[in-house]
Amino acid sequence: MQELPSFRMVLVGNINRCVSWYLVHSYLYYILDSPIIDDNEYDALCKRIYCDFDTITHPHKSFIDKDSLAAGSGFSIRQYPNIVINCALLLQRRYLDGYYCDR
Repeated sequence: MQELPSFRMVLVGNINRCVSWYLVHSYLYYILDSPIIDDNEYDALCKRIYCDFDTITHPHKSFIDKDSLAAGSGFSIRQYPNIVINCALLLQRRYLDGYYCDR
């Protein structure tokens, strides 16, 4: 089984990957009430995206806004792309089954 990238690797990596993780983790937290990263990690993710917002070329950039990022929140996201929902569900299942270990 392919190992998932660690949170730290995502945070220092490509900004577009950060967008994907922000959307997935927002869905896990706000929709499924099942966060798998802590608040400090989520805040760091928001800050990284906020700082590099103008360089983002991710196709789902339109789902996020700078005000939410500044607040460290994804609460205002009302609709998620299907791929984000599917990735969140898979990540949640792997986490609950013990496959996901970020530490």
